[in-house]
Amino acid sequence: MQSEYSFLKDELALQEIRKHKWIESEKLGQEIGFATAAVDWVNKYGNDFTQYRNKLIQTNAAFYERRKYRRYATGIPVELEINEHSYCSIAKDISLIGFSSLISNHYPVDSSVSVTMDIKLKGSQTRSTKFQFYSQILRINDPVDDAANLCFNVFIPFTENFREFLRTHLPFARH
Repeated sequence: MQSEYSFLKDELALQEIRKHKWIESEKLGQEIGFATAAVDWVNKYGNDFTQYRNKLIQTNAAFYERRKYRRYATGIPVELEINEHSYCSIAKDISLIGFSSLISNHYPVDSSVSVTMDIKLKGSQTRSTKFQFYSQILRINDPVDDAANLCFNVFIPFTENFREFLRTHLPFARH
Protein backbone atom coordinates (compact mmCIF):
# COMPACT_ATOMS: atom_id res chain seq x y z
CA MET A 1 0.00 0.00 0.00
CA GLN A 2 1.37 3.41 -0.95
CA SER A 3 2.01 6.09 1.61
CA GLU A 4 -0.33 9.09 1.72
CA TYR A 5 2.50 11.33 2.94
CA SER A 6 3.28 14.20 0.55
CA PHE A 7 7.01 14.84 0.49
CA LEU A 8 6.54 17.82 -1.83
CA LYS A 9 4.52 19.65 0.85
CA ASP A 10 7.17 19.13 3.54
CA GLU A 11 9.89 21.82 3.49
CA LEU A 12 12.39 19.56 5.25
CA ALA A 13 11.79 16.77 2.72
CA LEU A 14 12.17 19.24 -0.15
CA GLN A 15 15.48 20.40 1.25
CA GLU A 16 16.66 16.81 1.58
CA ILE A 17 15.60 16.14 -2.04
CA ARG A 18 17.50 19.24 -3.23
CA LYS A 19 20.56 18.09 -1.29
CA HIS A 20 20.20 14.60 -2.82
CA LYS A 21 19.90 16.17 -6.30
CA TRP A 22 23.11 18.12 -5.75
CA ILE A 23 25.02 15.09 -4.40
CA GLU A 24 23.87 12.80 -7.21
CA SER A 25 24.65 15.45 -9.83
CA GLU A 26 28.17 15.76 -8.40
CA LYS A 27 28.61 11.97 -8.48
CA LEU A 28 27.49 11.76 -12.12
CA GLY A 29 29.32 14.87 -13.22
CA GLN A 30 26.17 16.26 -14.82
CA GLU A 31 22.96 17.87 -13.67
CA ILE A 32 20.05 15.54 -12.93
CA GLY A 33 16.50 16.85 -12.85
CA PHE A 34 14.52 17.56 -9.71
CA ALA A 35 11.87 14.95 -10.60
CA THR A 36 14.53 12.26 -11.08
CA ALA A 37 16.18 13.19 -7.79
CA ALA A 38 12.81 13.26 -5.98
CA VAL A 39 11.81 9.78 -7.19
CA ASP A 40 15.25 8.39 -6.35
CA TRP A 41 15.24 10.01 -2.88
CA VAL A 42 11.71 8.81 -2.05
CA ASN A 43 12.59 5.26 -3.14
CA LYS A 44 15.84 5.22 -1.13
CA TYR A 45 14.96 7.28 1.95
CA GLY A 46 11.21 7.99 1.96
CA ASN A 47 10.17 5.25 4.40
CA ASP A 48 12.88 6.09 6.92
CA PHE A 49 12.11 9.80 6.60
CA THR A 50 8.37 9.40 7.30
CA GLN A 51 9.02 7.09 10.26
CA TYR A 52 11.54 9.57 11.64
CA ARG A 53 9.19 12.53 11.14
CA ASN A 54 6.16 10.74 12.59
CA LYS A 55 8.08 9.55 15.64
CA LEU A 56 9.77 12.86 16.47
CA ILE A 57 7.37 15.48 15.10
CA GLN A 58 5.88 16.13 18.54
CA THR A 59 9.24 17.07 20.05
CA ASN A 60 12.01 19.49 19.18
CA ALA A 61 14.41 16.55 18.90
CA ALA A 62 13.53 16.18 15.21
CA PHE A 63 15.18 19.51 14.51
CA TYR A 64 18.48 19.06 16.31
CA GLU A 65 21.34 18.47 13.94
CA ARG A 66 23.18 15.31 14.92
CA ARG A 67 25.83 15.52 12.22
CA LYS A 68 28.08 18.19 13.67
CA TYR A 69 30.40 18.17 10.65
CA ARG A 70 27.59 19.67 8.55
CA ARG A 71 27.46 22.82 10.67
CA TYR A 72 29.87 25.67 10.39
CA ALA A 73 31.35 27.02 13.60
CA THR A 74 31.05 30.66 12.71
CA GLY A 75 28.75 33.50 13.61
CA ILE A 76 27.57 35.97 11.01
CA PRO A 77 25.88 39.26 11.95
CA VAL A 78 22.24 39.16 10.90
CA GLU A 79 19.39 41.64 10.92
CA LEU A 80 15.90 40.15 11.11
CA GLU A 81 12.67 42.00 10.52
CA ILE A 82 9.54 40.17 11.68
CA ASN A 83 6.13 41.86 11.81
CA GLU A 84 7.70 45.33 11.74
CA HIS A 85 10.07 44.47 14.63
CA SER A 86 13.81 44.55 13.95
CA TYR A 87 16.40 42.35 15.65
CA CYS A 88 20.19 42.44 15.43
CA SER A 89 21.58 39.01 16.21
CA ILE A 90 24.21 36.45 15.26
CA ALA A 91 23.43 33.57 12.90
CA LYS A 92 24.58 30.37 14.60
CA ASP A 93 24.51 26.72 13.62
CA ILE A 94 24.81 27.70 9.98
CA SER A 95 24.33 24.93 7.43
CA LEU A 96 23.38 24.93 3.77
CA ILE A 97 19.76 24.47 4.87
CA GLY A 98 19.51 27.52 7.12
CA PHE A 99 20.59 29.05 10.41
CA SER A 100 19.38 29.54 13.95
CA SER A 101 19.38 32.78 15.86
CA LEU A 102 18.07 34.17 19.14
CA ILE A 103 15.27 36.76 19.23
CA SER A 104 13.46 38.30 22.19
CA ASN A 105 9.83 37.75 21.09
CA HIS A 106 7.80 34.70 20.18
CA TYR A 107 6.29 34.50 16.69
CA PRO A 108 4.20 31.79 15.05
CA VAL A 109 5.86 29.28 12.75
CA ASP A 110 5.64 30.43 9.09
CA SER A 111 5.88 34.12 10.06
CA SER A 112 7.53 36.09 7.25
CA VAL A 113 11.08 37.25 7.90
CA SER A 114 13.30 39.71 6.07
CA VAL A 115 16.91 38.64 6.60
CA THR A 116 19.99 40.76 5.96
CA MET A 117 23.39 39.11 6.47
CA ASP A 118 26.75 40.88 6.43
CA ILE A 119 29.08 38.32 4.88
CA LYS A 120 32.83 38.42 4.36
CA LEU A 121 33.71 37.16 0.90
CA LYS A 122 36.19 34.40 0.13
CA GLY A 123 39.80 35.60 -0.02
CA SER A 124 39.12 38.94 1.63
CA GLN A 125 39.79 39.95 5.21
CA THR A 126 37.99 43.29 4.97
CA ARG A 127 35.56 43.18 2.05
CA SER A 128 32.03 42.12 2.87
CA THR A 129 28.63 42.32 1.27
CA LYS A 130 25.14 42.65 2.67
CA PHE A 131 22.82 40.00 1.30
CA GLN A 132 19.07 40.23 1.81
CA PHE A 133 16.44 37.54 1.31
CA TYR A 134 12.94 36.74 2.51
CA SER A 135 12.04 33.54 4.30
CA GLN A 136 9.82 32.31 7.10
CA ILE A 137 10.31 30.91 10.58
CA LEU A 138 10.51 27.16 10.16
CA ARG A 139 10.57 26.46 13.91
CA ILE A 140 10.81 28.33 17.18
CA ASN A 141 11.94 26.62 20.37
CA ASP A 142 11.00 27.26 23.97
CA PRO A 143 12.67 30.30 25.50
CA VAL A 144 16.23 30.04 26.77
CA ASP A 145 17.88 32.24 29.37
CA ASP A 146 20.62 34.14 27.53
CA ALA A 147 22.54 36.48 29.87
CA ALA A 148 19.47 37.41 31.96
CA ASN A 149 17.29 37.90 28.87
CA LEU A 150 14.62 35.47 27.80
CA CYS A 151 15.27 34.58 24.15
CA PHE A 152 13.64 32.29 21.61
CA ASN A 153 15.79 30.19 19.30
CA VAL A 154 14.40 30.41 15.75
CA PHE A 155 15.45 28.42 12.70
CA ILE A 156 15.19 30.21 9.37
CA PRO A 157 15.78 28.31 6.11
CA PHE A 158 17.85 29.83 3.31
CA THR A 159 16.44 30.43 -0.16
CA GLU A 160 17.91 28.46 -3.08
CA ASN A 161 19.66 31.59 -4.36
CA PHE A 162 21.29 32.19 -0.99
CA ARG A 163 22.38 28.54 -0.74
CA GLU A 164 24.12 28.89 -4.09
CA PHE A 165 25.75 32.11 -2.88
CA LEU A 166 27.04 30.28 0.23
CA ARG A 167 28.44 27.42 -1.83
CA THR A 168 30.45 29.74 -4.05
CA HIS A 169 31.44 32.70 -1.87
CA LEU A 170 32.00 31.69 1.72
CA PRO A 171 35.42 30.54 2.90
CA PHE A 172 33.91 27.81 5.11
CA ALA A 173 31.58 26.38 2.44
CA ARG A 174 34.04 24.01 0.78
CA HIS A 175 36.08 22.54 3.67
